[in-house]
Amino acid sequence: MKRTHRYPTIILVLSLLISFLMIIPVSKLKWELQLIDTLPESSETKKTALALEDEFGGLGTLTLILKSSDSLQNDRLVHRLVSEIKKNPLVSHVQFENDTHFYKENQFLYIRYQDLQDIHTRIKKLKEEKILQENPLWVNLMEADSLKEPTIEEVSFSDIEQKYLAKLKNSFQNDDGTIRVLDIYPTNNISSLSSSRKVYHSIKKIVDQENKDSIEVQYTGQVYHVIKTGKTLLPESQKMGFITAFFIAILLLIHFYKQPQLIIPAAFPISASIFWTLGLAYLLYGRINLFTLLLALIIPGHACQQIIHLLKRYAEERRQGLSPALSLESSILGIGPATAASSFITATTLLSLALMPLSGLQELGILGAIGVILNWLLANTLLPSILILLQRKKPFELLEPKEVFLINRKLTLSHPHPRFLLLFIFLLTIILATRGIIPKFEYDFSQTENLSQEIYVDSLLNETDYPNYDPVIVLFDDPSMSEVFYDAYLEKQKNKKTQTINSVVTYANLLPSQQEKKIEKLKEIRSELSPEILQYFNPSDSINIQKILNSWNVTELNESDLPLNIRHKFESKDGSLGKFAFIFPTQSTNDGSFCRRFTKEIKSILTPEGNSFPVTGPAIVRADILNLTLPYIHESIIAACIAILFLTLLLYNKLTYSIFVLTAPTVSFIWILSCISFLDIKLTAYSALAFPILIALSVDGSMQLWNVYFERSKTSALSILNRIGPSIFLSQMATLIGTYGLLLSSHYGLRSIGKISILGLFFIILSHFIFFPLMAISLDFYRLKKKSTHSEKHL
Repeated sequence: MKRTHRYPTIILVLSLLISFLMIIPVSKLKWELQLIDTLPESSETKKTALALEDEFGGLGTLTLILKSSDSLQNDRLVHRLVSEIKKNPLVSHVQFENDTHFYKENQFLYIRYQDLQDIHTRIKKLKEEKILQENPLWVNLMEADSLKEPTIEEVSFSDIEQKYLAKLKNSFQNDDGTIRVLDIYPTNNISSLSSSRKVYHSIKKIVDQENKDSIEVQYTGQVYHVIKTGKTLLPESQKMGFITAFFIAILLLIHFYKQPQLIIPAAFPISASIFWTLGLAYLLYGRINLFTLLLALIIPGHACQQIIHLLKRYAEERRQGLSPALSLESSILGIGPATAASSFITATTLLSLALMPLSGLQELGILGAIGVILNWLLANTLLPSILILLQRKKPFELLEPKEVFLINRKLTLSHPHPRFLLLFIFLLTIILATRGIIPKFEYDFSQTENLSQEIYVDSLLNETDYPNYDPVIVLFDDPSMSEVFYDAYLEKQKNKKTQTINSVVTYANLLPSQQEKKIEKLKEIRSELSPEILQYFNPSDSINIQKILNSWNVTELNESDLPLNIRHKFESKDGSLGKFAFIFPTQSTNDGSFCRRFTKEIKSILTPEGNSFPVTGPAIVRADILNLTLPYIHESIIAACIAILFLTLLLYNKLTYSIFVLTAPTVSFIWILSCISFLDIKLTAYSALAFPILIALSVDGSMQLWNVYFERSKTSALSILNRIGPSIFLSQMATLIGTYGLLLSSHYGLRSIGKISILGLFFIILSHFIFFPLMAISLDFYRLKKKSTHSEKHL
């Protein structure tokens, strides 16, 4: 690296050529920002979701909510919309009304057989009583009690739908019809942002054309939430990028305001590193996922850190009277080993994320490590080349910067103080550690994801019986497997092993059970109701009896008799029926721990061969995310710690030096975790991503301080701290500069990264400015004492 300045033009041209070649890959990047996109390609959940989309179409709906004080206008608009939407090639089908008429017509086939027997018994009893009352020799001695006897009037059929289809059937309006709901099922993959946008815009165009009465229309559903997520995260990513660039410029201006010529060259390696990393993201993976979105914040921050270290040393060498080329060579030789070790430590900590079998995190770890290495390479090649080319005719004039003293230069610590202070701080740290340093994990996905937070829209839906919980969907290779699955579920239910499953609906079990027996029972009941007997019933009895007479011509139902709305729910693109089943949970699937139990129970329902059925759905995705991260976090942390220790030993070749460097980072993390535990801050899959950055950040700062101390052993620790402390402080802030903007993010998970980063930065800087001077002064005392003892021996 020290001789790269000899070929500045070649390096600059090569960098520009690579940047030019990266334009096409970057422009073709796909933005896949859903949780399911972070699962590995081998994930059965992801495979099932893709297969389901191929078989059925979009997994989810675009839901329209219409509100008008005039229910008739509402109804007319609904029918106009449905008529036009059905013509849309992007729409599979539309559901906007219940199938109440069908179930009323066939209510005696859907009623339980036991209830039908009870009806028969009551009619026979009522018939016997009427006959006895007509007998002049019969006297009713218990007339008062007889009034308490139940009649057929007490047999209710209103709960038939609730018993059999309450979870599958949606209620699409409120009681007075002033609120109507339309479910639109797309034909395309809704996890694709572009596909969801096409569906949404095509439907919105129809609504705008047909809504001539200015009825209020609200949008919700999974299609809308995919669009909303993309609409939120993509602009926010751009905004965070601008904020990061602005803050980096401000930091460079503060640090080099006496040498402003150095600021503009610094922008080139920062821009090139992130641009190249995005290009490599396309070449390796073809996409940016929800986690790799953070690269736009991590890479520029680390690049700024590397550049600040190099330019600070370069400015110092120039003030010694060296030429630009010699100053750069001396700077790279002086801080090169430390910045290289720091960069490889950062890359290794990010790469440790690849040990977690979640693709989204693996991509972040690998691309993050590549980006960090690119930062190091460009800071030591492209930046020096630009500086040399700009100063070929005339070197920059470097003004003497104003000194900033973080610590009073007159401050001195007497002999016992450093050791006592260190002992006190170590004891305090141990006490904090014993009180608990393991933070709790946030299982509530409503606190980490941008789920449906439309309070007004939700309030409208709450006025209807629209379902609250998303079902899990089971996919079968053959429709006949639905009966096998349902029988296996009933067996589990019988053994009380389905505590989290509320109900299971397959196409097969939508048909009434025991139809032949029920029809025979209806015939028996009908035989009891001769015209002579009917004349004895009072009007209230006659109403209920009439329901049975109307069901006299009922015939056995088959699958083709089911309503179109129901058939559409189970219909594949090829027209086959019954390849899906719906499993409804007993509670909200926002609770991650419930999702894990729910998924475990579902996967315990096995095929005759002993395999799990293919399933997918939001609950399964969330369970998979947790199962692919939580059990592997400790492996990632241990691997990162081993790598850090190895690299510091490689750099210093002394265990004691490595201990000096790693003490402050270790203590700072105990403080961070203790504070998180004390404040009851729960970690999420997002906020945990701040820790690799914080680990690398703390080690880098400690390395820079101790390197100067080891290099200039005759300089006091306080002088070193005053001399390079400001640049270390700024470089530490620069590394996390991208995460500051996350505090303004509307995405809860991303915002949590910003909170942990700010908290971590505070304790890292505090530990550096406490431990380095105390440990260095203690080491000075030790050396002086050893030197004094050695001199006395010679005397």
